[in-house]
Amino acid sequence: MISEPTSSGLEARIRKLEAVNRRLKQELRSAKNSEARFRTLYMTAPVGMYEIDLDQGCFTAVNNYVLERVGYSREAFMRLKPTDLLTAASREQFFRRLEKIRSGQPVPKHVEYQIQLKNGRRLWALFDIRYIRQDDRICGATVAIYDNDERKKAEIALRNSERRFRTLVETMAEGLAMMNAQGDIVYINRRLADMSGYPVEELVGRNVREVIDPQAIVPLEDILTGHLKGEGQSYEFAWTDRFGRQNTSILSPQTLYDADDRFCGTFAVVTDITEQKKTQRALKNREKELKQKNIRLEEINTALRTLVKIREEDKTEIEETVVASIHQLADPLLSRLKTSGLNERQKSYVAILEANLKEIIAPFARQIATQYLELTPAEVEVANLVKHGRKTKEIASLLNISVRTVEMHRRNMRKKLGLRHKNANLRTFLLSR
Repeated sequence: MISEPTSSGLEARIRKLEAVNRRLKQELRSAKNSEARFRTLYMTAPVGMYEIDLDQGCFTAVNNYVLERVGYSREAFMRLKPTDLLTAASREQFFRRLEKIRSGQPVPKHVEYQIQLKNGRRLWALFDIRYIRQDDRICGATVAIYDNDERKKAEIALRNSERRFRTLVETMAEGLAMMNAQGDIVYINRRLADMSGYPVEELVGRNVREVIDPQAIVPLEDILTGHLKGEGQSYEFAWTDRFGRQNTSILSPQTLYDADDRFCGTFAVVTDITEQKKTQRALKNREKELKQKNIRLEEINTALRTLVKIREEDKTEIEETVVASIHQLADPLLSRLKTSGLNERQKSYVAILEANLKEIIAPFARQIATQYLELTPAEVEVANLVKHGRKTKEIASLLNISVRTVEMHRRNMRKKLGLRHKNANLRTFLLSR
């Protein structure tokens, strides 16, 4: 049988319940104050924050920072779907990430998405996402957003610049290689790999001293150790590629330094001049051959000129001999025939013979006369006879003129030939011409 509680026992229980009630009220007030403080911090935080319900596909909370950045009012924002903030590319990225999470695959805590503001502007943001699980499944998430637009744009610009640089380097006509401070190849472009005959992957990581004979480039050690003197200077060197082909190139090195001005490596541009060298050697050989041929041609020309001169001299001598012979042998006989009491018929034959002889020697006489252009035809005839050793009386008899006329011609010739008042023999002078 249960006994009835006494009045003192009831009073004790009532006091105990009142103490518990006061404590609960105090804890409730503290919780409300803490919630108010948290909400104030949440709403005024300098970082964007919002919460989403993935089952309903809607926002459940958002702070002022997000509203200010995206340009929506709170009511309009709360009507959006979480994926409405993302661009098409970032939306696809979001769903792929969510699918991985739901299938149990690990994903990074932070992710970059590009969001689209109410005014249409796009910017990049870094999302810190904490997923909420219920009954071992994802039902929502709390998200913190950090403005990442400037850094992302700089990263994209840097990546684009690197892509352009790589395209330029890979398509340039010269070879390019970069070495670290120890001389190990850390980068080589396709052109230099083609020049060497080695694949890129076989050259990267090797020390350049294994690829190029240090003796081929005298200052190679200075270049690879940062002691290069006269930066900007180029060096010509000969080397053998993978297939044993001989090549000639120009090396244009440049040392690299870090932010603390410490040597950290070298890069070099390699220009292939093998074909140019072959062309230069061919041109030099051709020039040498042409010079030798020119010398031979000069020798041949000299010989030909000598032969021509001898031939002309022989021709002149023959012509002069023919003319002199006719004058010496035929003219005296003709002169005697004319005065030997010939009849008319015989005189006609002699006249014809004399005319034919003159016609025969006329070309020779004209060529000989060109040597004495300043003389008259009569003086030329006298000069030819003088040249062949005829005396004045003989000349007079042969030309059928007087001795005085011959002497007059001789004086005129000496005057015209500049021999007047000079102790010079006329025949000797004429023979010298």
